[in-house]
Amino acid sequence: VDESGIRASWLVLEVTETVLMADPVGAALALGHMRDLGVRVALDDFGTGYSSLSHLRRFPIDIVKIDKSFVDDVAGEGAHSAIARGIIDLGKAMQIQTVAEGIEQDEQAETLRLLGCELGQGFFFARPMAAEAWAEMFRTDLIAEEGTGSTTASVVGEAVNSELAAETDADPDVEQGHFEVVGPSEEAAA
Repeated sequence: VDESGIRASWLVLEVTETVLMADPVGAALALGHMRDLGVRVALDDFGTGYSSLSHLRRFPIDIVKIDKSFVDDVAGEGAHSAIARGIIDLGKAMQIQTVAEGIEQDEQAETLRLLGCELGQGFFFARPMAAEAWAEMFRTDLIAEEGTGSTTASVVGEAVNSELAAETDADPDVEQGHFEVVGPSEEAAA
């Protein structure tokens, strides 16, 4: 962090439950050190593998990423919707941010937003791309959005806006607990 000049608060270290369970004591110490530096810790693929609610208490976790397998059928009335709702509610109660992985359809994004999920990722928003392409898409979308009072540039979430607001003492453009559903710009898709 010191060598790169990047702020630790901009970084998120993603770990899986499998990695945590390989050496729980060592993992807790290492993650605690990362958190002390200001790096946030995300528990990836939550709900699969060695899932245990005790992991959320035992390890310094800031973000829970809801596994795609629960997102696939979240718009329905079945068990996946109930599981996603439970993870989101648990995150709120424990002050842990939630991210839904693998959002591919508008109905999924809307359902998750209504359930209170703060952030989402997946092909619905944009396909994987090189950093340079993302920067260009972000810059292009900000220019296109200029003057509209909105900063919904392809994959800007509440956390990014809150972080920027805290650093610049400005109000965030996105309301607390709200993520905007935005697809890739037409220029980026071309």
